[in-house]
Amino acid sequence: MIGLLAELPQPDYPVAYLLVRLAARRSRWAAGRSPAAGGDHGGMVSRAAEFHWLYGQLPRRLRRELAPLFVYFELRSLFLFLRGLTHGSKEGGKALFDGSLLHDGLRQRLLGEQEAGAAVRRLSRFWPTGTALRRSYAAGGCAALEDEMTRQVLVAGRRSSAGLRDFWATLIDLENLMAVAKRRRWQARFPFAYRCGGTVGPRVLREAEHGMATSLAVPMAAAVESAVGEGDWQLEDLLVRRVQQRLARTAWTVAPAATVAAYLWGVHAMTRYHAVAATRGAAA
Repeated sequence: MIGLLAELPQPDYPVAYLLVRLAARRSRWAAGRSPAAGGDHGGMVSRAAEFHWLYGQLPRRLRRELAPLFVYFELRSLFLFLRGLTHGSKEGGKALFDGSLLHDGLRQRLLGEQEAGAAVRRLSRFWPTGTALRRSYAAGGCAALEDEMTRQVLVAGRRSSAGLRDFWATLIDLENLMAVAKRRRWQARFPFAYRCGGTVGPRVLREAEHGMATSLAVPMAAAVESAVGEGDWQLEDLLVRRVQQRLARTAWTVAPAATVAAYLWGVHAMTRYHAVAATRGAAA
């Protein structure tokens, strides 16, 4: 999936040096003194800017291993852009890609399209298995396309590196538990296939969907029980923090790719926390 991402110059220092820098930056933002993107001094961090900075520090091997994760973080912008085109609107499209790590050629071509189907065809030329994207969109529109893109990113992530399998399993749990909560809130009755590869199995997910007590034995599934009535934003924020807690126990003692993934997720969780706090403050 590295072909979907920007082409940046390669760093000329060893990975060990980068990991030391990440540990220092992590300690600052964990203490509420987030490092400014591209530097090691205080200031509120922009997720997009920090991701861009970090991607530029990675050697090609780590960029390839972590490409599915960087693409995962770009999915929301892609989904919102394509939904806008589906409803006949390009307004705000350029802003969605501000600071994006997507390949410049892909962004420019997408922004040049006026219709969602044409944009999907453009996207499929950069996507590793573009034919599947076109088929999904033709069969079920944006909803089917988004599901297929997410599925492919999660599969690619689990295949990218043995050192990241636990991370991707946890991320699959988040996706599945979000689906559980939405289905409970909407009282959905149609069949649904949960994503494979997580630590929470299909049986437990189906039990959680129906509010059965056995789901409480699974810590992340238990979060759904107390958050089904919340909005999607609040529930996702809760699960994002659960993922961060699980990563924090092991990620900084294993492979470099896992350490970088934990840092990326930590920045993601922190910026979500500040966004939620700002939203609640504005509503107060």
